[in-house]
Amino acid sequence: MGRLRKPKFHFKLRKPKIKLKGGSSWIFIGLIAGLFTGLFFGEMVGWMQWLGSAVIFLLQATVLPYMVMSLLYGVGSLTTGHAKLLFSKTSIVLVLLWVLGLLVILLLPLSFPEQLNASFFSASVLEVPPSPDYMKLYIPSNPFHSLAEGYVPAVVIFCMLFGVALIRIQNKQAFMSLTETSVTALSKMTGMIVKILPIGVFASTAAAAGTMTLEEFSSLQVFLISYMVLCLFLTFVLLPFTLSALTPFTYREVMTISRDSLITAFATGNILILLPVLTEQCKNIFHARGLATEETDKLIGVTMPVAFTFPNLGKLTVILFVLFAAWFVDKEPPFSLATMTSISGLFTLFGSVQVAVPFMLNLLEVPADLYQLFLISNVITSRFNSMVAALNLVVLVLITITMVQNQLRITLMRGLFYLGILAGGFVATLLLNRLITAPFVEDQYTQSSLVAEMKMVGQVPEKVYAELPKLYETGRFSKTTVAQIKQRNILRVGFHPKNVPFSYFNASGELVGFDISLAHQLASDLGVEIRFVPLDYNKLPIELGRGFYDIAMSGLAMTAERIADMSFTDPVLQLHVAVVGRDHELSVLSDPELLKKQTKLVIATLDHSDIVKHINRAYPNAEVVMLKDYEQFFEAKEGTYDALLVSAEAGYAWTVLYPEFGVWIPTNAKKRVPVAYALNRSNNDLLSYLDDWLDIQQSNDFIGQQYEFWILGGGAKHRPPRWSVIKDLLGWVGDKSEPDE
Repeated sequence: MGRLRKPKFHFKLRKPKIKLKGGSSWIFIGLIAGLFTGLFFGEMVGWMQWLGSAVIFLLQATVLPYMVMSLLYGVGSLTTGHAKLLFSKTSIVLVLLWVLGLLVILLLPLSFPEQLNASFFSASVLEVPPSPDYMKLYIPSNPFHSLAEGYVPAVVIFCMLFGVALIRIQNKQAFMSLTETSVTALSKMTGMIVKILPIGVFASTAAAAGTMTLEEFSSLQVFLISYMVLCLFLTFVLLPFTLSALTPFTYREVMTISRDSLITAFATGNILILLPVLTEQCKNIFHARGLATEETDKLIGVTMPVAFTFPNLGKLTVILFVLFAAWFVDKEPPFSLATMTSISGLFTLFGSVQVAVPFMLNLLEVPADLYQLFLISNVITSRFNSMVAALNLVVLVLITITMVQNQLRITLMRGLFYLGILAGGFVATLLLNRLITAPFVEDQYTQSSLVAEMKMVGQVPEKVYAELPKLYETGRFSKTTVAQIKQRNILRVGFHPKNVPFSYFNASGELVGFDISLAHQLASDLGVEIRFVPLDYNKLPIELGRGFYDIAMSGLAMTAERIADMSFTDPVLQLHVAVVGRDHELSVLSDPELLKKQTKLVIATLDHSDIVKHINRAYPNAEVVMLKDYEQFFEAKEGTYDALLVSAEAGYAWTVLYPEFGVWIPTNAKKRVPVAYALNRSNNDLLSYLDDWLDIQQSNDFIGQQYEFWILGGGAKHRPPRWSVIKDLLGWVGDKSEPDE
């Protein structure tokens, strides 16, 4: 091999432009002050959230312009020799470390503890989320559009290509001076905004500490612990053992020489100030082992600042927060989507974490408000990721230089040995993380109790029968008019006792639900009392025909079979067909091809005879079982039924009570089921009255209010006010909150 030629380049390691005297101290003070303020005042300081958000928006104002100018200046300033070094050997090592780091980050959520999560129906579950347009995300067909829309990966690619083109241009001094000046100005602008960052941290922390529930705080601890475990694994296992597997340097050598830098990085949370120290440490280890050549020191001096301009594993660790946020809101993405999001996030990390995290949250359709939790935790996490970043730079430089000098030591046995160490260490890390974090989310599920405690208001006198009264069996009430109902001062309503959320008994033994509320309103408008009579879905025509009750109100689906035997009012709701199954079986239930391959498929249903016919045609292997009530499905021994055919609105309410089950709504199915109230076919007077009455309730939004309360779960969203020192300990203020009705 010929003698290494000294690459000619003009790269200057400049001092940081953004300075804030005692900045970290003030941020820490803001954090502590915000924490105590939130605990003292509780929900009274929830309004401060907007102040924290305003500071964050100001900080983000300079990020994209700074990223563009710094990339143009950084890449454009390189010489050809410098660029070849950067984009050949260094890029190989960078990609290797990125792949290893991303793999660890993507797999670590497997150790997150299982949590029981369920929610009420929401119109958003019917919307098919648009797939990310990766062409627009990565291809800068219109750089200005990419900037305006925040397509950071496309902006980075454009700037990199522009910078590479600048390398071979001779008369570029004026442009490079412009970009350098722009970087300096943007740095100073950021420095001015950073001075108010402690205020933003104080406001965000106070709002979070004042409004965050104990369950939410426990879940945030899952992230903090997992993040620490991740950083410790990267620092003390992945990076040093990868270096030892590829180079002559041992684990002890690299950890000994990096020890002081790791401690400093952890203490200060600042990696930039360590660049000169890290550079000298890399030179020393080569000289100590007798591996240095006359070019080694120069190559290290070039590679270290170049490597610093690229995202390191310390920065990549923020991806774990995005995956945690998805877990936190029970929207864990499939591995393929998580991978694409992480790769996209890698490109955004060429710029700033302040852009990368909201960008990735948006890709996974996770509420942007969770970004505030990231900012609060950043005071702690920044210490750990700085430690990872410091060792990442050392390892990257050492591997790169050994590659350039042909000093790599790669053998099959050596590779298998270190691969075993890494795999074993990672498995142990997963188990340890699960063991530590599991206690923080145990026994936190409370939604089912909230559903069971939902109540009604504005009730009229009622009586609920457990079985049909003998008087009603005579048939004397088979024909009923509005006048007769008013004359006897009683409205008789047929109901199903276990049809959540339409009619069911709450924890206090009260009959409640969407249709029960409407029945009370109907009786109130008629000026009569109400009697609830249990009905049998399979005997509806007979029971209505013999006058067991005046009207059946219990989430009744209008079917072709039923409209031939009884009269229905105009539809009250349009429900959506869905399938309920155990969480771990939903992937099979949502795949028609997998369903057809099942030797036997047992589908339970209660009230969807029309759809059963379609199922029998589409899935000859399916056996449809008619239930007495939905509870029969949920209480059955696992394996008795494979799926439950139900409306999405009812299915979500049931899964709140039984969170080990989930709901799948066919994305390409436009099937809706009208729900109405059933009457005897001869009761035309009552039918006409009910149709007009329902029009009035739709117009005055009473039905909409009940839909929000019972089906969307508005009645279960009340939670007691957060504990605070000023209210609960000192008693200086009273509790002004009223329970939701």
